[in-house]
Amino acid sequence: MENKKDIEKLFKKFTENTISSKELDRLLSLLAKSKEEELDPLKVLLKRKLEGKESYNQVGNRNKVREKLKARMRQEAFTDPLPGVGSTVKRKSLAPYKVAAVLVLAFVASITWYFFRPKPMIDPSTAYQVYQTASRQKSTITLSDGSVVKLNSESTLTYPKEFTDDVREVQLEGEAFFEVARNTNKPFLVRSGKITTTVLGTSFNVRAYPDDKDITIAVATGKVSIMSQDNEKQFPPLTLTPNEVASYNLPGKTLTKTPQDISDIIAWKDGLLILNDKNLDEVAKLLEKWYDTKITIENQSLKYCLVRGKFNDPSLQQVLEALEFVHGIEYDFSDDGVVLRGKGCTNGN
Repeated sequence: MENKKDIEKLFKKFTENTISSKELDRLLSLLAKSKEEELDPLKVLLKRKLEGKESYNQVGNRNKVREKLKARMRQEAFTDPLPGVGSTVKRKSLAPYKVAAVLVLAFVASITWYFFRPKPMIDPSTAYQVYQTASRQKSTITLSDGSVVKLNSESTLTYPKEFTDDVREVQLEGEAFFEVARNTNKPFLVRSGKITTTVLGTSFNVRAYPDDKDITIAVATGKVSIMSQDNEKQFPPLTLTPNEVASYNLPGKTLTKTPQDISDIIAWKDGLLILNDKNLDEVAKLLEKWYDTKITIENQSLKYCLVRGKFNDPSLQQVLEALEFVHGIEYDFSDDGVVLRGKGCTNGN
């Protein structure tokens, strides 16, 4: 546990370009001793980047890799222009830890750029498939690596027929639940708008509809790393574990993580509609997606009413009747869809 805390602390310094040469040595040593299943995907990628093709399980090879890194630092110390820095530094005035920091930053930048760089999803040299679901339709797709994707309604998944690259990469618009086949040699990437989600083998839900204000990722099992692809605002990688949810707000460009029971978030994949103290405004939007029907709330104060309920593959009529019976919310069908009426609530009451 103590080693895990040290790794987190040093890795934070690593990504912030504040790590010293001694601390870098300590980070390399800790990563070498750690099992990959104990690390989040980004640290696994970093560990392999530092290992190269040599086994870190042998002390001799660990020392060899470490010495190679140090030798590279010394070599860079006697090179006036530092790559990527954009300025010239006098040789004798640059302290070793500053050189280490520059190289570390370059390492992080190269890893981040390769795995999270914005790029066209469709590569002309790769055969891709595009799977789309219609409104009120859900589908299950099995990818070539054995991973299973449950696609919600009005969603699109773009994926290669075969994963031939050193990463398994797909693109999602809409909502899907992923059960990723574990392959520590090929990270699995989901690109969804401004967010890229990276895993080695786990299960998680991604919701990224074009008309939503938030992109949300909820983890059921394993570990997930999230990075922003928003060029206007970047965030450090965010790690999620089971029953944690990340939400990226598109208008505010904010990324947050909260612990919560995700059962209601992923219930859709099993045909369940779970409403745990959701305000009626949220429920109306959810029902519009489920039933492809416009729902209008006539009395604006109704939006504050909190709704609870659990339904197993319900019809719209069943849900509306439950709202009327439990919460006193009246409904009428119109040419445009459904109109909800009632006294309304204040602050959820």
